[in-house]
Amino acid sequence: MILVGIAGLGHAVGTTHFALMTAEYLAGVKRKKTALVEWNPGCAFRKIAAVYGGREENTVRAETCGSFHLMETVLYTEGDPGLLIRLGNTGYAACVIDFGVMREEIRSEYFRCTRRFAVAAATRWQVADLAEFAAGEGKKSHCEYVASFGGRRQLDLAERYLGIRIGRVPPSGDPCVIDGKTMAFLGRLWRGGL
Repeated sequence: MILVGIAGLGHAVGTTHFALMTAEYLAGVKRKKTALVEWNPGCAFRKIAAVYGGREENTVRAETCGSFHLMETVLYTEGDPGLLIRLGNTGYAACVIDFGVMREEIRSEYFRCTRRFAVAAATRWQVADLAEFAAGEGKKSHCEYVASFGGRRQLDLAERYLGIRIGRVPPSGDPCVIDGKTMAFLGRLWRGGL
């Protein structure tokens, strides 16, 4: 099972949005049995279940305690090492982990992942978080960078100054709907060709 770790380099940078997008791409486009695990205290997945559970198309189906099915992906609301072992033993091909904001207590699990994405914002007030991580742990661990926010100029400067590539996540009102631009972006990202 491939483990995809996604952590934000600051608050409100689009980590959960990108995690949902990635999981739906792997499940819906690549046709891999995919789990999406929330491993942070934000409780966003419970809010997602409440919102999607009320829709007529009934995209949310109860799976097991602490999990639900959304579109092509099973979302788990509480991550821990034991859950990852159970998922690996039940036929999942991919597990996307939404770690929320990068913090000390998740670092070891994040760096164990097969693919590691650091979600950043290249806005003037948030680019310092990106620079600090890219110059330290990110450089040593070969993380991949994506940004949902920030102007082209700021992203270009960050790439040049930090010596990294930053994928620009296309705007999407619903991360569970993979449109043409999102599919092309994630396809390039997944092949390693930003």
